[in-house]
Amino acid sequence: TAAKQPAQIPHCNHHPPKKAPPSKVTQPLPKPQPTELAQRQSDDPQAIAPVQNQTQAPRLQAPAPAPVPAQVPAQVPAPAPIGGKKRIRPSLSDQLAAISSNTDKLIGGIKESIQRDGGAVKGTPLVLAYCKDFVVGTSRGQFSSPVQFFNDRCTYAFHHSREGRINMDMKYRDMKEYSLDERKMVFKFRIHRNLEHYVTCYDPGRADHVLSMVFSKKPEMISFKAKVLPLIQGDSRR
Repeated sequence: TAAKQPAQIPHCNHHPPKKAPPSKVTQPLPKPQPTELAQRQSDDPQAIAPVQNQTQAPRLQAPAPAPVPAQVPAQVPAPAPIGGKKRIRPSLSDQLAAISSNTDKLIGGIKESIQRDGGAVKGTPLVLAYCKDFVVGTSRGQFSSPVQFFNDRCTYAFHHSREGRINMDMKYRDMKEYSLDERKMVFKFRIHRNLEHYVTCYDPGRADHVLSMVFSKKPEMISFKAKVLPLIQGDSRR
């Protein structure tokens, strides 16, 4: 018998079908067991979530303080000028005139306090003058002073550099070699004896040692010349 020949597969131009790759069977990974901290979180919902890095705790930065706004002092508005006009500073001459006016008022008040009755009462001065630059020998007074001229004497305060205030009471009959310089408004006289408190300052034997005062106001000097100087002339001749 003839042996059987294998069946001939007819040739065709088509490629033989590809075999599907065998399927891979993968085993499921084992389910991770929850840690103790995760177990506590599941039991307590308010538990703190675990930190990825257990070895280093996160640093908490304090929030920066809010900037405090700078306090600007409230500006007080300048008072508006009265009448809508800017105030003008008085000139130096106006200021000196105001000072002179105040001085005149002060002297007038002193005169009114002393001469309330017009000089009728005994002890009231005939003339009240405000004088300065007092001199006794080599000593000069440090301050001005009102001078009261009475019928027989004049009184004033002499501010000595060492002795302090000295109350002067000069009698007209003791005044010698007197003179009145109307241009300089200076009244000078000499005393022919030693003066208490001026032993080292006044020497009656020296012609250049005198007592003097300067009138501050010309009307007061004129009043002195008219009312007091004749009395000094009459008393000094005795």
